[in-house]
Amino acid sequence: MKNAADGTKSFNVGLGLLKIWLCYEVVLTHLAEYAVPEVPVLAKLRDYAVPAFMLMTFFFSARSFAACEGAWVRKRFYRLLLPYVFWSVFSCAVFMVLSAWYPSLSVPWEMLGWQLAGGTTRQIGSQMWFLAVLIWLTALFAVFFRFTPRKYVDHGLVLIFSLSAMVEYSGLNRWLFEGLRYELCNPLGRICSMIPYACLGLFIGLRRDMLSRMSVATRWVAVATALAWAVFLYHYKVFNVPPGFFYRGFGMLAMGLAFCAAAYCLPAEKLPARAVSAVAYLSRFSMGVYFTHILVGRVFLEVAGAHFGIAGKCFDAANVTFVLSFGVSMLIGALPWKTARGLVE
Repeated sequence: MKNAADGTKSFNVGLGLLKIWLCYEVVLTHLAEYAVPEVPVLAKLRDYAVPAFMLMTFFFSARSFAACEGAWVRKRFYRLLLPYVFWSVFSCAVFMVLSAWYPSLSVPWEMLGWQLAGGTTRQIGSQMWFLAVLIWLTALFAVFFRFTPRKYVDHGLVLIFSLSAMVEYSGLNRWLFEGLRYELCNPLGRICSMIPYACLGLFIGLRRDMLSRMSVATRWVAVATALAWAVFLYHYKVFNVPPGFFYRGFGMLAMGLAFCAAAYCLPAEKLPARAVSAVAYLSRFSMGVYFTHILVGRVFLEVAGAHFGIAGKCFDAANVTFVLSFGVSMLIGALPWKTARGLVE
């Protein structure tokens, strides 16, 4: 299931490749029109990037949550708050400076307050809601694991999962938040939508030892089954979509799980060490691309897009932004300071 990336650490190649693809889909979401005539399937699959990212996040952190170590919780809050605050403030500052020459980049100062409150403003960057929700869910599940006896953890996760689904499918979640301004309803309304992803990721993550013992044949069966399920879900609507905010409902959850399962179980032990190292290196910066792509994309389109014949959001704009965001993240990650690496990894 794992591949040696550098001789000292283990690395899952399938999930590494999935992270790279997912961050590309996120860039498409914000830097291309919804229809992508060049590759239509990419337009539809972009909806499942956040579901898969959220599942992976809690899958990998399940054991740490279960250990209930205060030091780990404090470190996690720091790792989430550092890029959340920095990229919000830095993006706002860059836009304000450049607005002297490019007025369309102007940002009212009060928007920085809303950005820091919920990670969602059209003027600075709506993508940071993901980190805001992660921060809130980290607090929720840190308390949950701290006060829930281990023998009741599974029952508790099922209960939280069920309650959040009931709140969502009943329409209560939409009723609670849809009347708020955009900068609040978007992040607050998605907390309930993200709880099932977190619960499922934690539930499966607590069983990683069992998953790691699967034979190669079993893993190939799992990959084939997961991909077949994803193709079926792609073509047929199986689950009703509850009222509310994006990424809601069991359909999104099922598709995200299918992608994560296929990637995790993918047998890749025979890959050359250099290929594994390359995937491991690139996947380190997937979140850096997520943090920076709106800043990089808007600046590119305003300052240089016309020189390359790219006048607005389109497939080409997304591709250029993806490459540039990776480059920016790699440069920051190469700096000799741990804090700098924390901004992009």
